[in-house]
Amino acid sequence: MESDSLQFVLAQPADTAVVCALLEEAGQWLEARGIDQWPSQLPPQLIAAVGHRIAWGETYLAMLAGQPVGTLTLQWSDLAVWGEQPPVAGYVHGLAIRRSVGGQGIGQRMLEWAAAQVASAGRHYLRLDCRADNAALCTYYQRAGFRPCGRSEQGRWSAQLFQKRVSQVRV
Repeated sequence: MESDSLQFVLAQPADTAVVCALLEEAGQWLEARGIDQWPSQLPPQLIAAVGHRIAWGETYLAMLAGQPVGTLTLQWSDLAVWGEQPPVAGYVHGLAIRRSVGGQGIGQRMLEWAAAQVASAGRHYLRLDCRADNAALCTYYQRAGFRPCGRSEQGRWSAQLFQKRVSQVRV
């Protein structure tokens, strides 16, 4: 499979199960490696949250050869993690890929696509977060050009905040 044919489509309510399956597959892969990023089986409240994000037009599927190979949510604010911010950024959540396409640069392409969406909306930063104790994911984002820019306490865990100027992205 070539990542050059990667396409992005807005997820529809009928895609809720597909998005949840992608997130659960990623959660299982992380859990098998001792990484606690998100659950390997989504509880009802997270399934409902996925459905709401889809209904609000924030969740996308990455398609390769007509098959969903990844998902991400792109939001224009993130009060829960970033707090009140000026409208200068887009925020990625729930980035996940099928393990069958791991190592092919799909995640990086998805981040580049999100950055292009943010730039076309006239905003300057792509922001995301992950558990601060997830060293592998923190390293992945830094290698993708994101800079750590603080932490956000989320109750029982701490989120490492990252941002990248979209002008640095080439698509």
